[in-house]
Amino acid sequence: MSKKHRSHDNDSADDWLRRQNTDAGQSCSPIQEKYPELPPISQGTVSKIEKQFRERGHVRQLNKNSPNKLSDDQKLDVMLMLEENPHTSSRQTASALNISHSSILRVLREN
Repeated sequence: MSKKHRSHDNDSADDWLRRQNTDAGQSCSPIQEKYPELPPISQGTVSKIEKQFRERGHVRQLNKNSPNKLSDDQKLDVMLMLEENPHTSSRQTASALNISHSSILRVLREN
């Protein structure tokens, strides 16, 4: 993702971590000094953030709860399969089309 798509807060956190040459225990103090109005940050939290930065190269939160989007073709496949045989269960449809059961139910609710 290019920098122009990142928010200012994410860039400053990424930049701050790049500048740090300390371990997690030493990182807690500068954070507390920079943000004294916030509750103290634990060493475990700093360790987790540093690990995430080393693994991903950023500290942005990944959205794990958003449903996978089905293409219009996949939605059409669901509707056509159920139109051809209305007695097919949603689980059978999911298995046949290799789409999750919850996605099948979401398509049915939306249509």
